[in-house]
Amino acid sequence: MNGIKIIDRKLLADLAKEVGLNASHLEALGESRQWEIAVDGDMLERLVDIQHRFERLAAMGDDEYRGFYIEVPRPTPEEWEDAEELIASEEYNSREAFLEDWLAFNPMETRWFHVASSRYGDSRSIRVTDRKRTCFIITNRPKCTDVEPDGTWYRESLTHLFDYLERMIDVVVANPDGFNDYVAHN
Repeated sequence: MNGIKIIDRKLLADLAKEVGLNASHLEALGESRQWEIAVDGDMLERLVDIQHRFERLAAMGDDEYRGFYIEVPRPTPEEWEDAEELIASEEYNSREAFLEDWLAFNPMETRWFHVASSRYGDSRSIRVTDRKRTCFIITNRPKCTDVEPDGTWYRESLTHLFDYLERMIDVVVANPDGFNDYVAHN
């Protein structure tokens, strides 16, 4: 028997580390000129695959809406920047000064985001929010007419996110009560 995994911060952080995802990836996706990230080709195929996985969760309302919270760790100092390179270029005078900045820019050990999948006709989207504002939307039909899929700057971060969502959906489906309890208390 597989046994139900206990859902806690360590499990969620380990899932993120397995796929190389941290909060800086989601922040970078949300800092683009447009809040919509239009995908096509293989990234659209990944979007469709993830949405099929979301179908394992209960639908909430119209438009095939399904969603849940994710908790993502902050980047490690090594993931954030190359300290030795920055010290060599004299941007920092010591590793301690670098670590002070890293902590100032990444004060929270983890960040919470809400991820929701919705479909309406041929329109597909995954919306990532902090529940107060939209961070970004991954979509195949952008509402902004000047947005063209470019597939370069966001590819690595989307791959990390999609890999993480695949694993998270498996965790939520395997132990929905444990997941809901963890989210409610954290």
